[in-house]
Amino acid sequence: MMRVLKPGGKFVMATWCQRDDREVPFDKKDKRDLRFLYEEWTHPYFISIEAYEELIDATKLMGSVKTAD
Repeated sequence: MMRVLKPGGKFVMATWCQRDDREVPFDKKDKRDLRFLYEEWTHPYFISIEAYEELIDATKLMGSVKTAD
């Protein structure tokens, strides 16, 4: 997607995310709730908004990466 943006263009994405669990790991209820979404609703696995920012930033294809919840 980044290759088709004009210089200075904006990439906007909306998706479901999970909270960042690196500082506070998921408890049993969190894991149960996520498993329910994955199994019953057949959602793809979620990642945190922070992880999306890191992945996009790592491409080095965009200037500043800004996220919002």
